Amino acid sequence: MNTAVVLLALLVFGCGSAGGAECAPLVREGSRCVCPAGTTPVDDWTCELPDGGSLVRDGRPDSGLDSSVTPQDGGPALDGGDDAGAPDGGSDAAIDAPVSPPDLLIACMTPPSVVGMGDDVAVEYEVLNLGSESARDFVVRLVAPAGSRLGMGGAPATLAEERVLLLSGGGSRMGTLRFVVPARIANGDSPMDCLVDADDAVPESDETNNADRKLLTATGRAALSVEGTIPASLTEGLRLDFTITNSGPVTSPEVQWQFNGEIGGSAFTMDGCETNVDCPILGPGQTARVRPYAAIPTGGGTGTATFAAGSAIVSRSGVTYVP
Repeated sequence: MNTAVVLLALLVFGCGSAGGAECAPLVREGSRCVCPAGTTPVDDWTCELPDGGSLVRDGRPDSGLDSSVTPQDGGPALDGGDDAGAPDGGSDAAIDAPVSPPDLLIACMTPPSVVGMGDDVAVEYEVLNLGSESARDFVVRLVAPAGSRLGMGGAPATLAEERVLLLSGGGSRMGTLRFVVPARIANGDSPMDCLVDADDAVPESDETNNADRKLLTATGRAALSVEGTIPASLTEGLRLDFTITNSGPVTSPEVQWQFNGEIGGSAFTMDGCETNVDCPILGPGQTARVRPYAAIPTGGGTGTATFAAGSAIVSRSGVTYVP
């Protein structure tokens, strides 16, 4: 066998019949010399150790036949591309969150019902700042709007308020607005408005969510009574004197009163609040003096006279009507 044939056999089979020693420091696998377990092939006949060192089988030329190395010598080694677009921590690519002006939102709880004047009321509320900027020095206020039975019409009335010095962006604040039911409360439901920053001290991105309306229910009723007498004889134009009192816990608005007569089964009205004077509005404990006059029908006669204020009545029979 000539020298060329021997060299070709060594290149093809990598190792002789002597076994793994001919591949040292690599190891034999079939007809090939390959990298030992735990090392990484980096070139023909060269393996990288975990500590950075190398195993090299000296005297072996690149044959291209050692399949322990995937890329052949001469081409650029690739590291999988991990270092081709590695971030630098992201600190220089961070995008600041957008800054938004304050946006105050208020929500209130409906308080328990009350009887009437003098009862304590506690209205719990929560204010949220939906913006990212802080809101400073604003007022939370509880108001009886115009037309409310708490306000009895007219201008709105402030029931309670609290000042908030600072509310951070995204933050919330809970509190309680307290007041004592005023004498002007009436039976039934009375609207109340919870307002935040009603004075517009804070420039907001949305001014439409600064109010929340709730109802306060009063279960008490007005209790009217009348004091005064009807004389036995009534003459044309005679004025009588009556006092109407409300002893109930709530206001009785527009007390309807009338002075009526009856002769021979025929009823007639002599005077009333809707004919010549305003009907009185009586809060708890308030009184009204009423002076009705006698309007005698032509011919006069004898019958019954009645003064009525709501359900309170003063009546007398056997009255002589003198025209």
